[in-house]
Amino acid sequence: MLYGLDFLYDINMRLNITPELTNLQFSSLNISKCNTIIESDYDYPIFYDFEQRIDHFSDSKAKFKQRYLHIDRFYQPYGPIFVILGGEWTPTSIEEEAPFVLEAAKRFNATVFYLEHRYYGESLPFDEFNEESLKYLTTQQALKDLKAFIRRMKPKYPGAKVILFGCSYPGMLVAWSRATQHHLSDGGVAFSAPVVPGLFNREKHFHHMRQIIQATYPECWNIVLNTIDHIKQFILTPEGRNQLNFEMNFCTPGLNASHLNITLIYQSIIDLLLNNIWVDYQYISGPNCKKWDTTLTLLNVNNCSELCMELPEKPIYYSDFSRNMKAWIWQQCTEIGEIDVIDKCTIQFGPKYNETFVGNALNGLKQRYGTEKTFKATNLILTYGTYDLWSTSGYYETSNPTVYQIKVEGGLHCRVIGQSNNTKIQEAQEKIMNILEGWLKK
Repeated sequence: MLYGLDFLYDINMRLNITPELTNLQFSSLNISKCNTIIESDYDYPIFYDFEQRIDHFSDSKAKFKQRYLHIDRFYQPYGPIFVILGGEWTPTSIEEEAPFVLEAAKRFNATVFYLEHRYYGESLPFDEFNEESLKYLTTQQALKDLKAFIRRMKPKYPGAKVILFGCSYPGMLVAWSRATQHHLSDGGVAFSAPVVPGLFNREKHFHHMRQIIQATYPECWNIVLNTIDHIKQFILTPEGRNQLNFEMNFCTPGLNASHLNITLIYQSIIDLLLNNIWVDYQYISGPNCKKWDTTLTLLNVNNCSELCMELPEKPIYYSDFSRNMKAWIWQQCTEIGEIDVIDKCTIQFGPKYNETFVGNALNGLKQRYGTEKTFKATNLILTYGTYDLWSTSGYYETSNPTVYQIKVEGGLHCRVIGQSNNTKIQEAQEKIMNILEGWLKK
């Protein structure tokens, strides 16, 4: 198996490890001091606040401030409302994250909103994230947020039609809104979104990644496998972990600290390794195989600092990045139903969140939004690239004439919502424009 999960079980047996709190949060370490800061041509975005109910399914009047961005400069009377749905991140700017939507706004004289997702960024119902406070973080609550937001904004734009946009997880929300509350909008565009619950499969996901890299940069995949073997070889012994400390620039005792769980350290390293490879592949115009030739540069952990990195004794959830991450893990554990996060679920939230719980959560999602056979939506555009890992769970068979599925040969994750000189992406964007024109003229 690509992840080496069989090796994880071997580690457990050889080191007699039992699950406990793993304080090393590798995902949050993917912030290198050598990252280049790119200056933007746009002004720093101005966020607005919208009072939103914490719980849409009770009589409680408790509220929180949900943030949104707004660009109104293209709007002309009777033009449409475009709403971009935020996801498991902190929005930065519409110009940089969704330039295609702005191009559509120019063409159709639309006003554009970008709604930050509850529990992400600064749209926080509660300051502390725990089992009790996170119970209001659900896709159902998020869709109700969208409904309340549109109902508040639409009267300001007489006669306006509403089109939804979202990429990846927000694209799922767009599709589910079109399936369950289609009266709220006039159409939706979901980019790179696994819209049908249960089609996602982690092993299939990374098998697809391997096929893509082998087909385009075959020499790189051998380097990846060699690096995984290197980590396997050194993770099992204190001496080996000291070697990895040196390669990843961790201070002593680093990976040999007594409070760390070696099994989950290994899994976190592999997760980060594969994530960095794929980000490199997608966003830096193909991989640099030489860059992948050492554990240090592959993991991109503190590798541009002369000072070693102290591993935290306790998880830090108060920074924006790690807070977003904890919220996303909660969604995966309680609703999205990704089986590969079970270890993280039990560690973060307790033994209740086991494989049975996560499986039941996925079944609940299927009941709410439909399966591959029962998912029903209207006026929905789905785009996916053949080189997008999520394409394996984004396409589904349908005879519905109002659901358009646009495949982009060689396309990568969420590229169609961006700006590109790629001919295939531009063709896909023009197809979307033509469909939007038809919806808006009706």
